[in-house]
Amino acid sequence: MDDPIQVLAVHMSDVNSCDFGPRDRLVSASSDHMVRIWKLDANSKQYLEDPRSPLKHHTYAVNEVRFSPQGTMLATGSTDGSTVVWDLAVRRVLILIVFTRYGS
Repeated sequence: MDDPIQVLAVHMSDVNSCDFGPRDRLVSASSDHMVRIWKLDANSKQYLEDPRSPLKHHTYAVNEVRFSPQGTMLATGSTDGSTVVWDLAVRRVLILIVFTRYGS
């Protein structure tokens, strides 16, 4: 097996999901409750973590993460029963969808 080109070793637990987005971005979601955003540096050809990363909201593992087609939003799903839609321009929660037992 060949050595990896790059190792992104910043999460404190398992990485559960990742997604490639527009504008050379990568996002990773972890059991450490964090979502980290990476940008490909044109000079070094290495992914560097966005200075405004990580995104913090979930209280349990983040199991899924996806960029919107335009790359302006991010959706994350967690074991805590919530799904969050993030506004990436300002790095804040745009929509919070929560599980309720009886739908109320």
